[in-house]
Amino acid sequence: MISKSGNQAEVKVSLKIKLINSSVSDEDEVCREVLLPMFEHKVTSTLQYKAELNGFVDGSAYELVWDPDVMEYVMKPIQDSLFAEE
Repeated sequence: MISKSGNQAEVKVSLKIKLINSSVSDEDEVCREVLLPMFEHKVTSTLQYKAELNGFVDGSAYELVWDPDVMEYVMKPIQDSLFAEE
């Protein structure tokens, strides 16, 4: 869990038991009825983790301007005055 940055896991265990009638022979070759238990198991583990990155870029001080040199829009600082330097 630590290597995957998870903080929650779930383990499910399922056990099925069946009883089967059978017969066996003993040392004297006498056949007798027996009840055989059969066990079936299943273990499932689930690790739930979520990787998420968030961010925000405040573009309120910039504007998109067409740049003919690169033939695409670029972000440039908004000019406060007509006489401000580029």
